[in-house]
Amino acid sequence: MPTTEDGHYIDQKDIDTFVMPRLLSGQTIRWWGDGTTHRPPTIAIVVAVGRRSIQLRTASGMVKNEARHIDDPKIRMNEEQRRDGAWDYTDEYLENQRIMGSILNRLDALETDMAKTKVAVATRQVQGEDGDEPAKERKPSGFAQRAALVQEAKALGCKMEKNMTMDEIKDLMGTVRMAKAIKEPETQIVGG
Repeated sequence: MPTTEDGHYIDQKDIDTFVMPRLLSGQTIRWWGDGTTHRPPTIAIVVAVGRRSIQLRTASGMVKNEARHIDDPKIRMNEEQRRDGAWDYTDEYLENQRIMGSILNRLDALETDMAKTKVAVATRQVQGEDGDEPAKERKPSGFAQRAALVQEAKALGCKMEKNMTMDEIKDLMGTVRMAKAIKEPETQIVGG
């Protein structure tokens, strides 16, 4: 059974089942050159990610090829396992992850509330507001009314200006209808 340098046992199962935390090339990390947290860390950039260790470059340009995560049980075994130091996430990364988790939780809650609201609205539309009578047909929205009016005006051949109000469009349509009626009077058939 593996042991630490001071004689404590390390469970082989812990060694075998350890999974290095996920990170990406180019990510900024904290790095301890001696593989322990006895001294303040320096900042390093991840160059490559392996299954159980990473390659990194420190701010001074030094490259380490097999830095293990600070929680890796192997790092406690001996100095050889710590030869390229140990890494962990920066405080900034951890804070961003906390914030992102909070935002995602809030988003999930909003989506759940929206789904409940959609169900409630659909139920009211089917049952009616009091639940006993069928829902009344709703009038189209102002936007839908305007769109229909504009379409009708274009069909009549109205030349509209931008930003015309609905009343202005209706007046224009009335004027166009009257002009067409004057130009094309209806023929009356008189019986005899």
